[in-house]
Amino acid sequence: MSAGVLEGKVEQTQEQPVDLSLDRKITPWFLLKFSFPTIISMSVFGVSGLIDGIFASRFIDAYALSAVGLVSPFIMFVLAIGFMLGVGGNAYIGKQIGEGDIAGARKNMTLITVVAIFATTLFVMLGGIFPDLVLDILGVDSYVHAIALGYMMPLLPFLPIGGMGPVLQQFMVTEGKAHYAMIAALFQGIASAVLNYVFIYLMLSDAHGHTWRGFGDGRGLDYPRGFLHAVLYFQQV
Repeated sequence: MSAGVLEGKVEQTQEQPVDLSLDRKITPWFLLKFSFPTIISMSVFGVSGLIDGIFASRFIDAYALSAVGLVSPFIMFVLAIGFMLGVGGNAYIGKQIGEGDIAGARKNMTLITVVAIFATTLFVMLGGIFPDLVLDILGVDSYVHAIALGYMMPLLPFLPIGGMGPVLQQFMVTEGKAHYAMIAALFQGIASAVLNYVFIYLMLSDAHGHTWRGFGDGRGLDYPRGFLHAVLYFQQV
């Protein structure tokens, strides 16, 4: 066997595990099939905060709804860090994959993941150390301060994992598996509604006593599920 043939077989073996799913002819149907799951994922991500507000207003009171609305900008800001890094970083990673630089793409995927964890954890630590300052910046007054604090604090430990969900889902899109990201987002929205129902309606009943102390747990416990869904996917590729 000649050296050239052997070298060609080695290169083919090394490149075989990488599925360049976007390396194909682009048609209008393919664009729709690729973009529609992403639209659904973005829609679910955008309305996830509304689920807490619906349950808070229906099963607690107007003060709880106000607390959700006032705290949500901080929560969405932390999650947006992961989403921003996922969208921007994956555009560059997609370029590297198209150029055949698989090693560089994997290296940058690791870098983006580490930066997302570090950045989200930093803001979570600031929120945990200075919660009153954060609530003052958000415009929370004395009427809803305790409720807002009870909603925000249980969510903080889960936010770094929650911020990783959009990052890993964007990696799925870059791999051409947008429908996997859509499925993960849909399950996350459904699970959030179910957990809110359990924690707010079934487990906590005193609307003016202890109910508000746990009504952020449902949303927080849903974040690890979305993160694990993406991790399990990438363990198989």
